[in-house]
Amino acid sequence: MDKEKENTSNGILYIIDHWSGQTDPTLYEAFKKNDTLLQTEFVPEKTTAHCQPLDTFFNRQLKYLGRKICNFAMVHQSRNGNAEKLVDRNSILKMQSLIHFLLSAPVFSNMIKHSWFQAGLTKENPPFMNAFNICFKIMNSSCAFSECNTIPFINCSWCRKELCYEHFYIDDHMMVCELGPYAN
Repeated sequence: MDKEKENTSNGILYIIDHWSGQTDPTLYEAFKKNDTLLQTEFVPEKTTAHCQPLDTFFNRQLKYLGRKICNFAMVHQSRNGNAEKLVDRNSILKMQSLIHFLLSAPVFSNMIKHSWFQAGLTKENPPFMNAFNICFKIMNSSCAFSECNTIPFINCSWCRKELCYEHFYIDDHMMVCELGPYAN
């Protein structure tokens, strides 16, 4: 038996959020191949907070960081035509990795706990700062890297350095951040 058949011999249960754009059952007919049993179930309406607590607050912060990076990249690209584009697979993965790097910093742990409070799953609601307060309150007029006079774009949530787009995104700051998880 080939690996695909082995993994799907008992069928597939596909659990879907009850968003109106994906509740049409005909959308999933194409996924039924080789007589594989595909069962679709929908998360009941108005239960997102209980089933997906990060959707109550945290995911908005994730999207906010993504928009800020994309918007800045578009402006940066229009200024110097050779900047990285964010439309190819590698660039999208790089951006998501940088966002994950930022949001996994200890300074965001209380913000993540807030999502569980918002969902009503815990009574603890510790004080926290959001992505704007941590990453985009710029105080200095130049990048933290010596000999770089470029205006900072973002604060690293790990080392708290104010970095220009080049040093943060193009040069992969997450790989050289001395307080980050990849530090030696």
